[in-house]
Parts: sequence; structure tokens; C-alpha cells
Amino acid sequence: MASFEIQNLKLSNVNSINKKEIDDLTQQLQESKAIIAELNEKLKLSEQQEALIRELKSKATRFEEYIKSQSNASEPNATTPSPSRQISCNEKDNNNPPVSEVKQIEARIRDEMAKIFAGEIKRLQIKLHQTEEKNLCLQREYQHAINDLQQRQTEVELLKQAILAEREHVEELLKQKDADAQEMIEKQTAILHKCRDELLAKISVLRNCRKNWKSGKFKSKQSGNQ
Repeated sequence: MASFEIQNLKLSNVNSINKKEIDDLTQQLQESKAIIAELNEKLKLSEQQEALIRELKSKATRFEEYIKSQSNASEPNATTPSPSRQISCNEKDNNNPPVSEVKQIEARIRDEMAKIFAGEIKRLQIKLHQTEEKNLCLQREYQHAINDLQQRQTEVELLKQAILAEREHVEELLKQKDADAQEMIEKQTAILHKCRDELLAKISVLRNCRKNWKSGKFKSKQSGNQ
């Protein structure tokens, strides 16, 4: 019986250790799932940022085309004005700046706007490049987390199979030892019964001998008295 208790104690210790390992792996799996969810959110945000950058670049291109079209539309007409109209224009020109000056101002404005948009586009391109790098980094981290999760799931499955196999092995050993102990008890019981029967038989013989001996002694006394 002591060996059975030792085997049960060993099995309990093994189960406790395996349970702790499974709990640790389960916690790590939950942490990995949380990391994957966070990475998915970051990837989604990165995609939204890329869409916003593409939209801004498209708007900048359309605005630049609009400036060019307005510049072409503001060029002076090549037709010769009528004398009365020319007089009216001359009177207005006295109050308005010359066309060349207006064109210079427009050219400076276009240059400034072009510089601003060029700088903005460059900044957006740098930001887009950084976002792409960050996106690639997140994808690598995501893949690493997926691989780690799959590995841990495999480890948990293998550990469960090992625990089940060990438990079956220990149960088989306990069954075998129980059967051996039961067989030994039956043999010992049979031997005890046999010894008891033999002892009872010997006791019966001794009692008969003693009875016969007493009976013979009594008869001899009676013969002597006669």
C-alpha cells in the first residue's frame, strides 16, 4: 500500500507541475493574442494614414493644375482694341498697375505656391516613406507574433499529449500493481486458510489422543482396583 501512495503522490506532483506549465503557456497565449490585436489596430491606422496622404497628394496636384489653368487664362488678348476702348483702357491704366507688373506678381505667387506645395509634397513623401517603413515593421512583428502563437499552441498540444500519455502509463502501472497485490493477498489468504485447516486438524488429533490417553489410564486404574 505504501508503494501505491508513493505512486499517487508522484502522479499528483507531475499533474501539478504540468498544470502550472499549461497555465503559464495559456497566459502567454492570451498575451500574444493581445499583441496581435494591437498590431492589427496599428496596421489599420497605418492604412488610413496612407489613404489620407494619397488624398492630399491628389488635391495638391489638382490645385497645381488649377493655378496653371488660371495663369493661362489671365494672359492678355492679342486682338487690337478700338480707339474708344483704347482711350478707356488708357484712362484705367492710369489708375491700375501695368500688365507686366501683374504678371510678375502672379509669377511670384505661383513660385511661392509651387515652393509651398513642393515642400508639402516632399514632407508628405517623407511621412509616407516613414509610414511604409513602420507598416513593414508592424507586419514583421505581426508575423513574428503569429509564429510565436502557433509555436506556443503546438507546445501546449504536445504537453497535453505527454500528460495524457504519462497519466495512462501511471494508471496502467497502478492497475498492474493492484492486480499483483490482489493476487498476493489471495495467495496469502489461501495459505492462511490451509495453515488454519492443518492446525485445526492437528488440534483435533491431539484432542483425540489426549481423550484416548485419559480413557486408557482410567481403565487401567479400574483393573488395578479389582
